[in-house]
Amino acid sequence: MTVADLRAAVCGFMRRKSDDFKVGDFDICLRAMNNARLYAERLIDFELARQQVVVPRVSITDGGSLDTAYLYGGDPVADVVRVKKIKKVFLAYSFGDGTYPVPFIGRDAYVNRVRMRYDKTDLEDPVDVTDLPVVVSQMGRTIFVSPALKCDGGTVDIYLDAICWLDDYTSTDEDQQTDFLLDYCFDWLMYRSIFELNFFLKEDERVALSSELVADAWNAVIRWNGNLISQEVEDVSLD
Repeated sequence: MTVADLRAAVCGFMRRKSDDFKVGDFDICLRAMNNARLYAERLIDFELARQQVVVPRVSITDGGSLDTAYLYGGDPVADVVRVKKIKKVFLAYSFGDGTYPVPFIGRDAYVNRVRMRYDKTDLEDPVDVTDLPVVVSQMGRTIFVSPALKCDGGTVDIYLDAICWLDDYTSTDEDQQTDFLLDYCFDWLMYRSIFELNFFLKEDERVALSSELVADAWNAVIRWNGNLISQEVEDVSLD
């Protein structure tokens, strides 16, 4: 399914032409479709939105911005992604190829952990208090490596498993634009787009939607996403 299919379905349900929802250069229908998809992304961490990404050249002193993240194996400019949430973090081996997982914690949790170590020591020189093991922490859109690693140039690439925001729907090449929500959640996306579109219209132009129908479709989206990974898969300890 494509953005063009969604537009046709929404306009068909409203019994209106697509041009009826355009005010100058502002495409009301397109905005409603983007609002509908954004609603779902804000509420659910979609498993199919999980990507392997790289945050390049993270400063060991000042951290690095998630806004520079791009798809692992892709181009740092052409394949930039918008990271919504970090799931797992990896660093590259200092020798050879490959990466290894490191703990990922909030900035406050890391600061509290180090502070507790200072509180429990009688050492006069606080430099002797270790802040190992190496962890990656996050503050806003910035991630940090702690403690600072020894690396060439003072920067290090950080590898993430991350939930990423989907690209916005655009009016260009609508018949080519697609994503997993269009493919697998088309019914709910159509209902929610109509719901969003109603708020742009006069009261006598709005279309009534069955709240039960919309709720059933939304619950199906939640169940579908939750069942993408088998519940029988268990973490395996290598210890």
